[in-house]
Order: sequence, then structure tokens, then C-alpha cells
Amino acid sequence: MEKLGRHIVFKFTDCGDKNDAGYSGNYWTPDYSQCNYNSMCPEQTSIFSPDACGWAGASWCTENDVQGTGCFNCCTPKCQPCPIEYQFDPCSCSCTYECADGTVVTDWENCPDTSVTCWDGSYATSESDCPDSVDCWNGDKAYDWSGCPPCPNKPDKLPCGQGWDEHTCQLTGTAKTCPSGQHLNGSCNCVNDCPSNLSPCNICSDETGIVSQNPAINRTCSDEAYEWSEEQCKCIVSPRTLPRKGMNFCKLFERHANIMSGSSVCSGSVISNGTTDFSNKSPDITLRNGLRVYNMHSDAGAISMLANNTQGGVYDGVPNTNSYGYTVYVDIDGAKGDSQLWSDVYPFYITLSGKIIPAYDHSVNPNGSGGDSVRHLQVSVENENYANGKRSTKWLAKSVPFKEGACIAGYVGDATPYCKNGTSFTKASECTTNYNSMCRVKQIQPVKFFF
Repeated sequence: MEKLGRHIVFKFTDCGDKNDAGYSGNYWTPDYSQCNYNSMCPEQTSIFSPDACGWAGASWCTENDVQGTGCFNCCTPKCQPCPIEYQFDPCSCSCTYECADGTVVTDWENCPDTSVTCWDGSYATSESDCPDSVDCWNGDKAYDWSGCPPCPNKPDKLPCGQGWDEHTCQLTGTAKTCPSGQHLNGSCNCVNDCPSNLSPCNICSDETGIVSQNPAINRTCSDEAYEWSEEQCKCIVSPRTLPRKGMNFCKLFERHANIMSGSSVCSGSVISNGTTDFSNKSPDITLRNGLRVYNMHSDAGAISMLANNTQGGVYDGVPNTNSYGYTVYVDIDGAKGDSQLWSDVYPFYITLSGKIIPAYDHSVNPNGSGGDSVRHLQVSVENENYANGKRSTKWLAKSVPFKEGACIAGYVGDATPYCKNGTSFTKASECTTNYNSMCRVKQIQPVKFFF
């Protein structure tokens, strides 16, 4: 060490080779790793100063910084920079590293092992530093949902009203249900259930719940004596019909009735609709017991009160023999009464299928007269059943007007105005087309002639 003017020049003699000490020109800046720290401390009378130390490229330490070294002041050699993430101490010219657990070391390799193993096998200083993950349905983890295995239990068709969660492999939402008597179709709409007792002549679609005719059924009857019955879904014997010509019908009736001798036959008055006074009308037939029958020789036509009647048969252009026929008037006490409508003259419908049905007029006789009067034509309805191999009978109605009994038994179709006007009646469930069950209308004597 020599003094040059106001400056101090350091000559290195204690630190080995000058190249190792970082020699440069006339001045040196020793490498701390090659030097002895204490050898750099001068005597108390040293002319070292902070300025001279800084000019030499070293660091100046105060007395407090060098306690324990035996020096009052110290001019430490210039230190090399610390690696990234290391802390530099200029007084000791040292580098320190703070480990994850807070331990301070001079080399990070001396840190305690505090790393964790992540879900994918990698390592991190803490779980929070591990890669992000998702929890798959089978308990595994993956970087994202695409890394999860596919669901093995996904149904081919999802229940109506529900969805499918590909992450949890579970159904979502609430399954749709239908009210009693309905079911879900392929479009998840509620439709009516098909009848359990469907006739072979009909088919029912589970998709719509609509019953329609079965086109596969051949409805042609090879024998002309038979006709097709949609209700029974087979060919049945064609019912016998009455003549469509009024005169032929009247002559046919004459041959089978007990006619009063000497009376004119089938040449009576023509009775128009709305006729109420028969006192000046001539009957077509007068029976031996005095009953007079009017309007028998007029041709048959559609009977409006029997429209929509149950099918009786198709005959010579007539679509339903149970809805076509004659309206005749019967004077029940002959020459003895006043021959007035609804007093002693009552109308009857005689269909081409041969059914005789007493008429009524609810608008004229709201309390009942004729077919809807329990005082005039009283009947009962009996059901006879062989369903269990044994004959059993049951009275479905007793002592009721003819209209009520005929509609309950199915003698007259319950879709007709005859059954719907006034008090409406429907066919009893026991009176089906099943051959093992049948219903009969039974008259109560003494009124029995027209049955």
C-alpha cells in the first residue's frame, strides 16, 4: 500500500496470484472468495478514509460493522454480484438465500426439502402451486374435462324432462309424468292410453292415443245373405227389413193382423206433420179390438228422433234401417174417445228393421206423455249374464218409462235425440255387445200389444 498524492494505491501481496485477485492495472479489486477478510483491516492509525476506499472500488464499513474483527474501520474488497433470488450483504461481501421455510443459507441446495408431490406426479413448494385440475366422475383428476374418461352409464334415450351431466355422469332435472289414463309418447307429450279391450276392427296409436279402423280387416261379406257388423267385427246375417213402400208395408201388416171385418184397409187419410185432430181422419187399419191405425200406407222415410241410432243394417239405399221407417198413429180407444193427439191418439215409430218405438214430445208434454210417461208405457230392464259359465240376472231398472228403459238397454241408441231430449239417458255398461251379456226391455202388463 502506497500513498500517491491524495490517493491510496493498493498492492496485493496476501491473496495469492494477482489474476486470481482480480488485478487490473496499478489497482486491484480482489475477489472476496480468494481473500482473507481480517487481512484487509488496517491499523488504527491507518490513513484509510471512506473516499479512498470508494475510489479503490471497495466498500467502507463503520466501526460497528467490524466489531469482533479487531479493527476500528475496514475497507472490504469489491464483491461479485449475487445470483438471482439471493440477498447481498455489502459489509460481509456475502450472498444469502432464504428457503421456503424461512431458513437462511448461503447455497439454496442446502435448504431443507419442503416440496410436495402434486396430483399429476410433479413437485411444487406447496399444493397451491400445483397445476389446476378438475375432479372426474370416477374420482380421478385431470387438467380439464376433456381429460376425463367418458360416462359408461349414459342411457340411449333420456327420460322426458331430464338432461345429462357429462361431468358427474348423472341425470339432471325431474322426469315428466302424465295424469292417470295417459302416457308419454316419443315426443314427450301426454296422450290417452289405448283401450285394453280394443276390437280387432280397430287399432290404436301409442303416439297419438287415437283409435281408428284397422285397414287390415277385410270388411267384405262373400254371402249376400250376410252383412258386415263393425261392432262385432265380422259378417252377420242381414236383418230382415220391412218394405220401403208404404202400401206394401200396409198390406204386409194386414196379412198378419186381426182386422175388423168389413173395415176398409190401406186407404185411409194421409196424415201430415202437426196433425192433432183425428176425429175426421180415416184409418188405414182397424183392429178387431177397436184400435185404429193411421198413416200406414205412406212411404218410409228418415225419422229425425232416431238420427244417429245404432246401426241396424244397410238396405236398398237406406244407410241405417234403425233410423228409417214409418210414423204411424194409434187411436187406443177407437170410436169411444175424442180422437185427439196425446189424449187418446199416440204416435209410434216403426223402423225398417222392425223395431216399434212409442214417440213422445217433451216440448208439448213436459210432464211426459207416450214414450216418456211412466203412466202410459211402463217397462223394466233385465240383464242376463253368462260370463262365468253360469246364468245370472240383474234388474237394471224397474217400472220406468219406455224411453228410459229402451235407452238404458240399448234398444234405442243413446246418441239419438230420442234418448237425449228432455231427461237424457245413456246405455248401461252391462248392456254391451258381448254375447255373454244381454239386456231386455220388458213391458209391464196390461200394455203389451206393441211389444
